[in-house]
Amino acid sequence: MYSSFLETYGPDQYLVCGIRYYNLHARFAGHKFFGEDKYSRGTLRLDRGTYPDVLLKYDLYGQKIIMQINYPDGSFNEIIVTDSRLLGFDLDGRAFRKISFPGTDTLIYQVIGKDSPVCLYHWTKEIIPNSTGPESVYGFSKMKRRSYVVTDSTLHGFKSARSFARCFPENRAEVMNYIRREKIRLPKAGDAVMGGLINFCSNLFKEEKE
Repeated sequence: MYSSFLETYGPDQYLVCGIRYYNLHARFAGHKFFGEDKYSRGTLRLDRGTYPDVLLKYDLYGQKIIMQINYPDGSFNEIIVTDSRLLGFDLDGRAFRKISFPGTDTLIYQVIGKDSPVCLYHWTKEIIPNSTGPESVYGFSKMKRRSYVVTDSTLHGFKSARSFARCFPENRAEVMNYIRREKIRLPKAGDAVMGGLINFCSNLFKEEKE
């Protein structure tokens, strides 16, 4: 993989420069990563360019992106991508971007949708007491997400169908009717379902402004 990287980009020291990663939680039960505890091929978006086909993992507990660099001799390095250089990344078919809003910290969000409005998820994991066995005192929680809608550059949180619909005061009835018609359960809705809902809301926005 690293040899193909060199053929594509040359020895790009800006990409491979970072802090070496050490897993300080290796003895914890479970793991701290988005999805599975493995590297997946994705796209890394830095302030000086976009790098496709790199091996990435998303550390939800530390909110860090870890990149694996493989060498021709079979060895490898694991590098924490420098936060100040990170703009976002694409992983497992999902788009993640670093975004800030007035009065909030800059966070990594999964982005669903392309135009206003969009849906944002902020994913986290927490350290919890381990009750599954004696090998470790602590473990990691399941993935948790906080859900938001962005309309006209304003961030709105939601937890239910009703709070989602309240993000669209001019079209609340239409949004609720769509949710009921499609039998959408907002707390558990998958990406494809949320993509359809956001697309529906986007079309309402366009009709409203025409």
